[in-house]
Amino acid sequence: MLLLAGCSGGGTHGAGAITAPPIASIVMKASDNQFVKVVSDENEDAGTLVLLGVVAFDTVKDVVKQWEAGNKDPLLIITQTIDGRKMDSVFRVTAQRTLQVSMNGKFIEDISPGEITITVQPHTDSTIVVSDADADERVYRQGSMSLHASSLFSGSHAHANLDTGKDDNVSPQDAELAYTWATGRVVAVNGTTVSQWNDQGEPTLDGCEALPADFWGTGLIPGGGYLRTGTAFCVHTSTGRYGAIVKTGSMIMDDITYVIWKKPGDP
Repeated sequence: MLLLAGCSGGGTHGAGAITAPPIASIVMKASDNQFVKVVSDENEDAGTLVLLGVVAFDTVKDVVKQWEAGNKDPLLIITQTIDGRKMDSVFRVTAQRTLQVSMNGKFIEDISPGEITITVQPHTDSTIVVSDADADERVYRQGSMSLHASSLFSGSHAHANLDTGKDDNVSPQDAELAYTWATGRVVAVNGTTVSQWNDQGEPTLDGCEALPADFWGTGLIPGGGYLRTGTAFCVHTSTGRYGAIVKTGSMIMDDITYVIWKKPGDP
């Protein structure tokens, strides 16, 4: 199954990636000897797919190379035969969600990093659907919170609970994230565990659930070092819910953006 992600890999992510709402499916039609066009897109952000242009088939590699030199957004390239010539419609994918692409009901499997090319057979009508790979995720809570090193002395913003969304005057026994006196750094506590996300794209519910048990721990600082802004983690809270957090502050582990997904039994 093709997965197109609107953010780069390597474990650094935009804060909006994990809290971006699911997108509605985008339907495209490629008719015989006519360029592909979008026929259904009910997303409020009409820029999920942006047509960059139509180019000759033998020049598209140069176009892709030039694009990738200065851009991180992946490309969707649809190859058609128009008036006897192979032509490519090049779309930019801007959604901060992991997307999947199918043609005539079959998911596309052949991909290259940062791009996918779909070839429409001549003299055929084809339907291409771009959909959200994680549309079944149900958000329990999302937002942002702050934990500050200076709060070790006051108790305010020294502890946070992701399930409740509270980060102010949370008691140590109710905390899921906390600064520690020993290191002055953030750790997961009271049965909450975390795992740094290093795959391409944003953390997903399915992806976090699939992580092996030995990938999980309590530390959010790898190897005693510092976290870059955009570092992402899967989290498993003390109440059994999965979620994801992204570091957004400039200090060791200061401000974070988070999303917690519903578990079975949640309304």
